[in-house]
Order: sequence, then C-alpha cells, then structure tokens
Amino acid sequence: MHPAVFALKRAHQATRNRLDERLARYDLTAAQTDVLVALYYRSEVEQHALAETLGVSGPTLARILDAVEERGLVTRTESPTDARINLVSLSERGTTVVRDLTEAEGEAFTEAFLDGFSHTDVADLVRMLDRIAENMGDTSQNIYR
Repeated sequence: MHPAVFALKRAHQATRNRLDERLARYDLTAAQTDVLVALYYRSEVEQHALAETLGVSGPTLARILDAVEERGLVTRTESPTDARINLVSLSERGTTVVRDLTEAEGEAFTEAFLDGFSHTDVADLVRMLDRIAENMGDTSQNIYR
C-alpha cells in the first residue's frame, strides 16, 4: 500500500474514533450525523440524491434514515410528482440537534482536527481531498461549498 493511501486511512480512522467518542454523548453515530449535517445545508432532498452525496448505498441510507426518523430528527415524504421518490428533510427537532451539536462540539473538534494548519494549508487540504474523491470516482459535490 502506498504511504499516502495508508496515511489517509490512518487519519480517517483516528478522526472517526474521536468523532464517535464525542457523538456517543448525543446517542448518534457518525453516519447519522453525516445525514443530519447534509440535510442541515439543504432544505429538502431526494433520498437517492442524499445517498449519492454521502457516498453510501440506498439500503444503507434507508437504515440510517429509519433510525433518525424514529427519533423524530428527519421526515420522509413522498414526492408530489413521483410516488417512487422519497423527499428527506430535517425536522425542527433535527435542526435543533444539529445546532446544539455544532455549538457544543464543533469548534473544539475542528480546533483539534486542524491544529497546526494555516488557513492556506486547510484550503489546500480540502482541495486535495476533493481531488482524491474525484479521482476515485466520486461525482458528488462537497456539501460545504
């Protein structure tokens, strides 16, 4: 394995471990939080488009949505134009959870994650990671841009 690939895998796993520790306080998984945050930046999205954005399969997203919908954090409705399409959005409670989580954990987590990086370093890192995703066949857009 190339050292760059191993370094990326190692950074991802360490980040995921730290994130899981923090999210356990909220009884959320990283995958559930990814869904909530993605929906926070969009008002309503087709379920298949959300799966594509997050890079997960339809059945995987359906399981995640089942869990967060059961907790009242998201809503799924049938598209008014096509009954085969589900529309997904954050509920009021889900919006509150994302805001609370961001306020309570976001800054400290981001500081630890980016410790020692300049603004230029961070911009370069995002650009390079987006390029790696594209090189690996990811056609979705970075939801934070």
